[in-house]
Amino acid sequence: DDLMQPKCKGGVGFRDFRIFNQALLARQAWRLISKPDSLCAQILKARYYPDGNLVDTVFTGNASSSWQAISYGLELLKKGLIWRVGNGRSIRVWRDNWIPRPYSYKPISARGRCRYHFVSDLLNDNGSWKTGLLQQYFVPVDVYEILKIRASPRLEEDTLAWGPGKFGLFSVKSAYQFGFEEAIRDSATGSNSRPEGRRDCWKLIWSADVPPSVRNFAWRAATESLPTWNNKHKRGLEVNDLCPVCSVETEDSFHALCRCTLSCVLYDVMSEVWPLPNLSSFQTSGHEWLLQVLSKLQDIERSMLLMTLWKAWHIRNKIVHNKAPPPMEVSRRFLTSYLDSLIGIKSNLVA
Repeated sequence: DDLMQPKCKGGVGFRDFRIFNQALLARQAWRLISKPDSLCAQILKARYYPDGNLVDTVFTGNASSSWQAISYGLELLKKGLIWRVGNGRSIRVWRDNWIPRPYSYKPISARGRCRYHFVSDLLNDNGSWKTGLLQQYFVPVDVYEILKIRASPRLEEDTLAWGPGKFGLFSVKSAYQFGFEEAIRDSATGSNSRPEGRRDCWKLIWSADVPPSVRNFAWRAATESLPTWNNKHKRGLEVNDLCPVCSVETEDSFHALCRCTLSCVLYDVMSEVWPLPNLSSFQTSGHEWLLQVLSKLQDIERSMLLMTLWKAWHIRNKIVHNKAPPPMEVSRRFLTSYLDSLIGIKSNLVA
């Protein structure tokens, strides 16, 4: 699940193919609504929803596999459809989606003793809202959102639109994002947890001017998903969780990159040629430590730090796999020439 989170929320941005497949099928259902006069829509309408109401029809199980697939996409589509108010005669006040806002398209007010069933009952003859009725039967937050809706003064027909999409138009991209956010909310509700919101600090990793392999390494370090001895011990792959290089303390990403004697030596060597932050200023704060350090640096300093930590992990792996690590001077020359070449390539592209 972490891998499927957007990069701005600490994930890698991989697609959830179940939701993506449902979004593709939702596009077929949308075409039946947006193009009701097409031959395909007319044939399916005659067979499965002869009353013409695709959204409210209850479908039986004895349908073709093609229609079952469209019905699966329709489940997602229904959640994001919203009525655009015209005359209000087709919109049921308490059942349909018609209030455009991020968290709920339906009224959050309790129905109570309200005897009005359609939005048309809440409109004057000129298309303006009956403010007194709204204040009588709806909570203030609903009234505020409803009054922002500009109903048609000519009382045109109500139309269905795609709420998450730009200008009310459906797209597979917006449907996937909508379905993924729905799945996250459902899982958070079931586990009594709250999904993390967008965090700009993750951009510090994904926008860094370093090779993709270094950015991927930085993400794994920031999410505590490097194959450290601590992580392997938790999975029963190692007898203990002590650092395999220095054997001083538990090896998590912070120790491997900032506290191990090998990493400290490399860091001191690189600090002689690069303006790296003081290693002793790094604070152990779970997997947040790297994000906190990066947030205080300039772009070039961020690149230098990530390259240094990446090389420290590379040297650590050589020792773990019983290979001779390169001398520190060789590592210093490699990193400086590597970063200089990257800066030169970027300068040529800009020029």
